[in-house]
Amino acid sequence: MPFVINNYALLGIILFSLSTAIMGCFLVLQKKSLLGDAVAHALMPGICLGFLYSGKSPFYLLAGALLAGMLALVAIDYIPMYSKLKPDTVMASILSIFFGLGLLLLSIIQKSNGQAYASLKQFLLGGRAATLLQEDVAKFGFIAILIMSLVGLFFESLKLITFDPNFAQAIGWPVKRLRLLLNTLTIIAIALGAQVVGVVLMTTMLITPASAACFWTHRLSTIVPLAACLSALAAGLGTWCSSTVPSVPTGASIVLFMSSITLLSSLFAPGTGFCSIWWKRYQQQNKILADNILKALLRLSQQQPSKSGYKLQELAKKCKMSNRKLQHNLFRLQRHSLVHRIGNQWSLSERGKKRGVYVLRCHQLWKKYLHHYLNIRPDHVHEDAEAMEHWIDPTTRKALERLVDKKEAS
Repeated sequence: MPFVINNYALLGIILFSLSTAIMGCFLVLQKKSLLGDAVAHALMPGICLGFLYSGKSPFYLLAGALLAGMLALVAIDYIPMYSKLKPDTVMASILSIFFGLGLLLLSIIQKSNGQAYASLKQFLLGGRAATLLQEDVAKFGFIAILIMSLVGLFFESLKLITFDPNFAQAIGWPVKRLRLLLNTLTIIAIALGAQVVGVVLMTTMLITPASAACFWTHRLSTIVPLAACLSALAAGLGTWCSSTVPSVPTGASIVLFMSSITLLSSLFAPGTGFCSIWWKRYQQQNKILADNILKALLRLSQQQPSKSGYKLQELAKKCKMSNRKLQHNLFRLQRHSLVHRIGNQWSLSERGKKRGVYVLRCHQLWKKYLHHYLNIRPDHVHEDAEAMEHWIDPTTRKALERLVDKKEAS
């Protein structure tokens, strides 16, 4: 019988996902993605010390997590400045040291209080996602509203220190205070989120929503709300999956859905997705092949004006292309009315002839431009002209003609 998750748990998980996604955007755009992982693991000793000092008091647990997270951030920021160690080395070292210390304290708590150990272990592997209570939802809601309010209030400032902190400092903005605010909000979001998915999976909830959003847009004002929406969608789907399928943990299910959304974004996002990039490259390659075939047919017609068409083998030799590949491209050109086929011979149509003449003219203009204005020897410009001739538009061609005519006239 599948476990039916309560409405409080669903609302709390969605609120948690909103706060972590928003803070993760700034980590991704500052190229500090692994910083979230290091901070998440560094919270363990602070949480354990907070428990040893006060028991299960949420205030002290959160205070201990904040203290450990800030110490980790300070170490990661300042050790590379005053030593020869690189930031990635320091980050990996801090992660290992703090997490190891946390596991040591956790084992001490296990020996002294086994029931408390089971409760604290949720910070490591998650486990509270399906059992959130009304007071937990209130806590997540307060933190989510606080984070969204502060990010909205200081959005322009946070955007500036994210992309150009040196300029922000030069115009007198309090960069250190803004970074402290950003780091504090990030640590709070991680500390609360660790209760839902655990510190091991926390990095996914921080980084993947922002990574998915970056495939769809390049504007920070759009990335932040889009990442929050995608994270909330993954949280809802993961919660639904864990409530309908027996023995499926909620935290892991949320992470899998969020990773799937990021994977789909990387594949199908327009402009930046893998499929879109592949399609653009495929079209570019087809354009280059088509231009080269049209040029070859035009040159053959100029060399042998008495012939009305040319066989596949003769044209393949001229294009330096296999018969099969050439035939495939000729059929494609025929569908676009650029070439004609009569029997086993191929010839240019009027439209194909115009395109071939245009490409050859662009080739010659670019060669002359490189020679006259960049002082490159005529025998060194052919390859550059071969690459550029396919991408010169009519406006650029007219500008090149004016420049070349002016130089040749003088």
